[in-house]
Amino acid sequence: MTGGQERSASPILRELSGSFSGGPSLVDSCDDAELYGRISMAVSCLYGPTGEDLVGEHERAAVQERLVQRLQQGWFGETALTSPQSRYAVDLPGLGVATLEADEHNPAVAAKPRHAVWTGSLLPDGTSSLDTIRSPVPDKQSKKLFLLEFDPAEVRVRLIDEPEDWRRLVNEYPVRCTDGTIGVSWRAVSADYDVVRLSARGLVHCQGVAMRVASGITTMQGWDAESSAWFRFPPGTTISPVP
Repeated sequence: MTGGQERSASPILRELSGSFSGGPSLVDSCDDAELYGRISMAVSCLYGPTGEDLVGEHERAAVQERLVQRLQQGWFGETALTSPQSRYAVDLPGLGVATLEADEHNPAVAAKPRHAVWTGSLLPDGTSSLDTIRSPVPDKQSKKLFLLEFDPAEVRVRLIDEPEDWRRLVNEYPVRCTDGTIGVSWRAVSADYDVVRLSARGLVHCQGVAMRVASGITTMQGWDAESSAWFRFPPGTTISPVP
């Protein structure tokens, strides 16, 4: 597949564009935080009943084209890992090395690094990208929002920003899953990188898209939000609760 073909096959992009009755001008009426909220809603629809399809195919194509453009601009275009990052926890989170799940042949494990330390970036309105994921943060009432501050220059980051980034990651660190698909050996990734970052654009263009890699078919699943999966933190990282 080409990158353009994979983008048109993105279930999130299709769901997202179906919510913009009014055409591309409605896309432009949303600020970046509002657009990210709509992306989060589109992700949620992949796991439950889909919303009413409000647009026809001709209008959908125009909306998708504008959405792809918006995802290159503003907050969405800033794909570098930024400090601070946000994290929900009951108590002050530790800064130890993550112990990743051992069963790497499990498709769910190979699609997403379980037991990594998850953080989300701050949206332009100051809220956390984790506030808008489809399932509310478990026991959120009993959890606090913390900010992690660090020197990005000291962090080895692997970025997933487009389908080719996911394909390259799978080809470099492949594991064959019990269902025959190809996933990622996150333990191997963690030997070379401190964190894997999924940008909002990567979420839209990669999640749920089946791609051919060197040894089979792979699909990124279960990330659900703009987020970063940490294996370890750089020296000097600090954590403080949000007042």
